[in-house]
Amino acid sequence: MVGIRHLRGGSAIAETILRAEVGVTAGLLTIEHRGADGMKIEQSVELAPIAMPRGGQRWCFVCPVTGGLARKLYRYPGLWHFCSRKGLPEPVTYGCQRDSAAKRTMRQIWELRERLGDKGPLLGSLAEPDGMSEAEFLRHVRRYLQLASRLNFSPHGIKMRKAS
Repeated sequence: MVGIRHLRGGSAIAETILRAEVGVTAGLLTIEHRGADGMKIEQSVELAPIAMPRGGQRWCFVCPVTGGLARKLYRYPGLWHFCSRKGLPEPVTYGCQRDSAAKRTMRQIWELRERLGDKGPLLGSLAEPDGMSEAEFLRHVRRYLQLASRLNFSPHGIKMRKAS
């Protein structure tokens, strides 16, 4: 038996208890879960071994929805069960997967400027931060110019300056 407490800001928001019974050729995992949304779930999921090429075996879940093997099970708010990603009612994506290419590029530029300690405009001048080697700064500048070129901005207006 394994108990997992899910924390947010130091406070428990959800709890999960897992119990497994494993034989040589099959197993069963019992999940008791109280989610952050207050939903309580008790579910049993079959386990199946997969032979590995160099010997031994790896245990996988048998998805209760699709019947396929899965390495991970998911439970999203509003669902009354755990299942594989393929068993979810609609495709699940990460937020960044729904971003356009331009938005991803701009986010990367902002992250790079933040790494350089710069709070200026998106395509303003860059300053070498104190304590950063010139080689590292130049590596960041090359990446910055590469990203700016994706947005079809002219790099001619970009000035490099030493931090004061």
